[in-house]
Amino acid sequence: MSSEIAVADFRVLADAMPQIVWTASADGAIDWYNARWYSYTGQIFEEAAGWGWQAVHHPDDLQEVMRRWPHSLETGEPFDMEFRLKDSDGAFRWFLTRVLPIRNAAGGIVKWVGTNTDIHERWVREEQLRFIDAASRALSQTLTLTDAIKALLYSIVPTQADWAAVYLVEESGRVSRMAERHEGLACELASALELLETTAPADRSAVATVLRSGRSRLERDVRCRAHDDVFSRIAVPFVVGGAAIGALVVYRALAERRYNNQDLSLFNDLAQRAALALTHARSFERERRVAAVLQEASLPRILPRVDHLHLDAIYRSGKNEATIGGDWYDAFQLPDGRVALTIGDVMGSGLRAAVTMTKLRQAMQSAALIQPDPNAMLAAADGTLRMHDSDGYATAIAAIFDPRTHMLIFASAGHPGPLLRTADGRIEEFSSPGTLLGMRPSDEKGIAEIALAPGSVLAFFIDGLVEATRDLIAGQQRIHAAMMRDEVATCPRPAEALADAVLGVTGAVDDVAILTATVLPAREETQRQIALVATARVA
Repeated sequence: MSSEIAVADFRVLADAMPQIVWTASADGAIDWYNARWYSYTGQIFEEAAGWGWQAVHHPDDLQEVMRRWPHSLETGEPFDMEFRLKDSDGAFRWFLTRVLPIRNAAGGIVKWVGTNTDIHERWVREEQLRFIDAASRALSQTLTLTDAIKALLYSIVPTQADWAAVYLVEESGRVSRMAERHEGLACELASALELLETTAPADRSAVATVLRSGRSRLERDVRCRAHDDVFSRIAVPFVVGGAAIGALVVYRALAERRYNNQDLSLFNDLAQRAALALTHARSFERERRVAAVLQEASLPRILPRVDHLHLDAIYRSGKNEATIGGDWYDAFQLPDGRVALTIGDVMGSGLRAAVTMTKLRQAMQSAALIQPDPNAMLAAADGTLRMHDSDGYATAIAAIFDPRTHMLIFASAGHPGPLLRTADGRIEEFSSPGTLLGMRPSDEKGIAEIALAPGSVLAFFIDGLVEATRDLIAGQQRIHAAMMRDEVATCPRPAEALADAVLGVTGAVDDVAILTATVLPAREETQRQIALVATARVA
């Protein structure tokens, strides 16, 4: 009788608890639930008894439950696990489940007592924090607008939405849908959601509403035309400096879970972070366009034509969006008939590097006209860099070629040395000592001389050519191999051919600049000029 009273007291106490409480026999079959189980799941005793509880477990969790619960039954170890249970409306919530054995005097298990504690709000908060952290890291690693939008959408779908789209306000004021992403939806349903956004009256669409008001919008029941599906929708603006620059729209199928105010708060937080990333991406692309124009305008459009000397050059921007700006080559004829050649690379990228590059190139031109000496040219560039960018650094080579003697002298400021293909096809490397511009000593006077016999080809390049494969040794070997090929060294456009041979179809990661000087006998010079004209006509 006393044991029956104890059981009755236990059940009364359990029914008063907000948690789900239950008991199971020694073999794991559940024989009693408190009232909270039935009010939450909507099951009746006949449905829930024994192993009927499996019907309300999330299918993604059930396999692990059925691995761990039998293990506890076999070993007598307590059971402790977080999993999802379905409520009477079909929605799943997270629970922390703990089960302990009750033993008799001999130590044998006679019963199990378990509790299911609703931890859904805590779990959702933690999951949302993890989501925000992951999305923020993904956005922080992007530079371009396309990459930022892609990172945003891939962070959202499918964990936080079934369908999502990003809209931005263009400079003209027009609102454009930049991209959308969906997963787990039939194509025709995804298209219907897109149509729902694009065909709504311009002044009453979700996007127009949040852009106009600058406030987020949560709708729990959104119906899709020509479909029975019902969705919940959140639209949040991207706000920067008090102005809405765009909007994010997300949908979720009600079969999973309706959006609520907690979700609205989550997307407001995400939109604030995304707005900064999108603004930075737009600024980067704007600066990159200006830098690209300045880079192109700063490079010589026409190389000088000099007796017995054929010059060729090429500049190619890299696939890495962040590297444009700062690289140059130059060639110009001096009043005494000699030819000045320069090539260099400003540390950094973007508009600032492009502006610095222009100043250095101009400084070296001016110095060459006054004092045509490679060290004087580098000294002028060093002084210019220190004056305009005290924290900046650059590498460069300055060279002077005398077409009468076929002698070339050069000085370097930490730049890769040139590569020579001799008339008989041998490859010679020239070391290039020297201190970087920006820290070059005023008394540095190192200089090298190269005798360029007719038929020889000298190639200057920036380190982007060597580092194209991110393997310096392999890069140097590829340049050597390309220079040894007659179809590269003796063609009308050796700089372009060298770039094609080294970079291949994959292209360069960083920017590449190449300047080649080929010494020709008079007859071959005429033939080379004819070939160049023919190439230009074909192009």
